[in-house]
Amino acid sequence: MNWLFESPLIRSLTGLCVFLLLVLALPKVFPLPELTDDEMRINRSNSVSEFLEVLPASLTEAYARPLFHGNRRPPEAVVVRQAAPVAPRQQVERFTLELVGVMGSAASGRTVFILDSSTGDTTASREGEVVQGWLVESIEADSVVLSNEKDTKTLVIGSGG
Repeated sequence: MNWLFESPLIRSLTGLCVFLLLVLALPKVFPLPELTDDEMRINRSNSVSEFLEVLPASLTEAYARPLFHGNRRPPEAVVVRQAAPVAPRQQVERFTLELVGVMGSAASGRTVFILDSSTGDTTASREGEVVQGWLVESIEADSVVLSNEKDTKTLVIGSGG
């Protein structure tokens, strides 16, 4: 029978059983003192009130600290100044008309073909007609003179405006 207790498995199981018996028998051998109803009520109210008073303050402080900051202290407030509003720039109108071609003769009357490079539209016009707010004043074999209230422009074929 001595060989039975030489097995490590049997020794472990025996030790576990002895430990469980001690743990279960300990309260029977050394009973805890019974609290009266008044003592239980006082202990409960104290522990709950202390818990409610202390816990929220500590949690509020803990929540205020940043989690991924080196010293876990809130960063200093950053003051952002707003820039003064910038006045919008006046758009300079770019002259977008180009002379593409001239057709006809001085005797029969000439027609000009003017391309608006901003839209891609081509307009056929004669002297005295208005193209994009510009009056066609005169037409030559390879040029046209346009004018408006402020300026006069001479377009030459292939000059690009």
